[in-house]
Amino acid sequence: MLDRMLEMLAQELRCEVSQLHLDHDPALGARQKLVKGGVHVGYFPDANDPEFLIYREKHAHFIKTNVRGIGAQHPDRVLIKKERKRSRGVITKKASRPWPKRKIQWRSSWPKRKFPKRRAIR
Repeated sequence: MLDRMLEMLAQELRCEVSQLHLDHDPALGARQKLVKGGVHVGYFPDANDPEFLIYREKHAHFIKTNVRGIGAQHPDRVLIKKERKRSRGVITKKASRPWPKRKIQWRSSWPKRKFPKRRAIR
């Protein structure tokens, strides 16, 4: 029955059955991790929950994972990186300076060097 459904899905997506990839949505790295006794035991929602698994064509899966995600979202690899930073508590803030910013002096377009004066022709 699964083979028949995959064939129907491949016809709908206009690709071959071998080109179908199973995609976790959201990606596993971006999901909340369940930890018991300091050991990672699973994800919330579960990794193999059929509600969060989607078949995609191979190229579409690559685009979602590495290039632009779905719609205007970040790709999965960026979402995973953000989640990792958030879970570690890394705060990215501009470093404060102990002194104020200094303005750059205005420079004229004329050269600063002095040219020798021309000798008078006799």
